[in-house]
Amino acid sequence: MNENSISAALCHAYPNEVHLLDDGQCLVLGGQTAARTVTLDIADDSVRIAVSRIMHAEAYDDEGDLSRILRVVGLLLSGRAEELYGSTGTGVFGFIGYRIWDPEGAIERLDDGAVVIHTAPL
Repeated sequence: MNENSISAALCHAYPNEVHLLDDGQCLVLGGQTAARTVTLDIADDSVRIAVSRIMHAEAYDDEGDLSRILRVVGLLLSGRAEELYGSTGTGVFGFIGYRIWDPEGAIERLDDGAVVIHTAPL
């Protein structure tokens, strides 16, 4: 797999929304709000998917990984994600992680020891 495979799949899935940038980056415009603009930074064996404060990484080696990347992008574009805010026990309140609602099981990344106090949907 290479960055051309991911770029081609994104262009096929979102023909009017994908903009290919230099250095293996793709921009997927998902609506009128900045929170639905997804940036993909494609490296040799992984892709970082960013939207708002969320930075999600996926490895890719085969077609199964490619379909998972496309599924995550689709979930983000459809607003099925939320930012998590809370505390890590230090008394400081702030961004502590995110959750992507996938029908196959939620994808959640949370700081160690963090307690969620507030969620903010994208």
